[in-house]
This record gives sequence, structure tokens and C-alpha cells, in this order.
Amino acid sequence: MRPNHWTNDMRPQSLIIENRTISPTERPLLIAEVSANHDRDLDQALALVDIAADAGWDCLKLQTYTADTLTLPYMTFMKVLECRWNFINRCFSVRVNAA
Repeated sequence: MRPNHWTNDMRPQSLIIENRTISPTERPLLIAEVSANHDRDLDQALALVDIAADAGWDCLKLQTYTADTLTLPYMTFMKVLECRWNFINRCFSVRVNAA
């Protein structure tokens, strides 16, 4: 059975990542969130790595994507909404008829 909250004896005391100890007594691991601010340009990404290192960050997180992979074309989006609306209507209709 999984507890719904952590107790002191259940918390991990330490964790080691690449020879770096993570624990309540060590300084926090600082992760710079670069996201996709490099615009898929290697030189810009490397410059952001240097900036994060110079600022004292321990590591950083990068993402590579283009906006078109995160969004749906308008008609596809409307079709998804229509399908969900039809599903909700069917569920509601079944509940009303069963009552």
C-alpha cells in the first residue's frame, strides 16, 4: 500500500548523480532551464551552456522542437473538439435515459 504522504524515515537520505551527492545537507543541484531558446542553432546553444556554467549552474536542460510539432492545425483541433463534445453528449444522454 502506498502512503499518501512522506514521513521522515521514508525520504531518501541521499542520491548520487555523476559523482554529485544530492541530500538535505548538500547545496542544491542547480538546473538551468534553457528550453528551446537556442532556436535550434548550435552556436547559440553552446553560448547558453557557457552562460549557465559561468553563472554557477550545475547542469542544464535543453529542448529541441519546432512550434508546428506542439500545435494542431485549426481543422484538426475543431474535429477533436467535435469528437469530445459528441462523446460528452452521448454519455449525458445515456445517464438521463437511465434515470
